Amino acid sequence: MIQKEKQRRAKLGKYVGSKHWNSKKVINLDTGKIYNSIGLVAKELNIKNGSHIVEVCKGKKNKAYGYHWKYYDDIA
Repeated sequence: MIQKEKQRRAKLGKYVGSKHWNSKKVINLDTGKIYNSIGLVAKELNIKNGSHIVEVCKGKKNKAYGYHWKYYDDIA
């Protein structure tokens, strides 16, 4: 096996969800539930990815999947 492939496999799964360096907490404004990452929201709601939630958090959309969302850090 090539060395780069070994390194890639060693890292696989270490920086997923809330462990990823770029993950942000989000809050569902309708339920008040706080999630550690948008990926965890996607798993709980059984959706493919959270791209629509990101658009709501950035102000490009009003709702995603029937809920209002915000980045948790933007609430303060």
